[in-house]
Amino acid sequence: MILYYYKSYYIKAEKEGKNMLFTSPVFLLLFLPIMLGIYTLIPTRLKPSAICIFSLTFYGIANFGNPAALLFLLLCAIFTYCATFAVFSVRKKYVMVFVVCVLVGVLAVLRYLGVWADVSAAARYIPIGASFYLLACFSCIMDVRRGDAHMPRNFADVLIYVTYFPVMIAGPVIKYKNFETLIKPENIRFTAAGVASGIILFARGFIKRIAIAALLEESYDSIVDRLLHYTEEPLSIGVAVILAAILLVSVYYAFSGYSDMGRGISAMLGIPLAPDFGACILSFTPADYANNFLSSLSLWIDDYIRRPL
Repeated sequence: MILYYYKSYYIKAEKEGKNMLFTSPVFLLLFLPIMLGIYTLIPTRLKPSAICIFSLTFYGIANFGNPAALLFLLLCAIFTYCATFAVFSVRKKYVMVFVVCVLVGVLAVLRYLGVWADVSAAARYIPIGASFYLLACFSCIMDVRRGDAHMPRNFADVLIYVTYFPVMIAGPVIKYKNFETLIKPENIRFTAAGVASGIILFARGFIKRIAIAALLEESYDSIVDRLLHYTEEPLSIGVAVILAAILLVSVYYAFSGYSDMGRGISAMLGIPLAPDFGACILSFTPADYANNFLSSLSLWIDDYIRRPL
């Protein structure tokens, strides 16, 4: 059953231009094994640099049909590196306001295109994971500005953080002040036990995405298709509630699956990350739901938006 839904999911992903995500055969059978094999042979002191190269390679392949995406990612990293110096050396509010306006403006344009562009145009022009690495850019600048993190020693420090591919698709959202500690060579714990636990976590996320989310997505599409083509009666409240529940659960398991896969890959690299999803489906209030759905994003918003305001 898993293979059947994996096949249908992958065909759909290819049509949308998502041919190098964590669930693709290219990633599972080629990229991940080769990466782990090379990573095993690399000395600990060079592992952060290797992670940066792996991340850029992954991102380049994932956006193979959109070569400008890699350039956009590098421009974001360059802007972040320059902005950290600006906000640290020039302690003026207008500098930080300018930086925030640039990042928010870029994010707003990408979200607008994502909503109104058709599937093929979105796959061609909108970089994969742009929302998450733009949040990373903001976190790096803000943490340096507030003194919560050290100034980047060089451009490579910013590039490693912004391009860290395990969290690029669906999180967790890692703050720069936490990442600069995690990525230090002395803190990377690359062990057989860590790789094994990462594989188990990755497999759990894979099952969530393929066996549960893909099944629910197909059921939702099938029901909607039948309603549109075989009946002219208005949608009843009961059917609407069922459709909303199916869609809600499928979105949860899709994001949760990708998050678990990302955390699993990070654990394989010797950088364990905290869980990002709770039992949000069982939440009783919208606030509880938001805190349990991509909780790292809720903490990010609390740290960088709500409390400063």
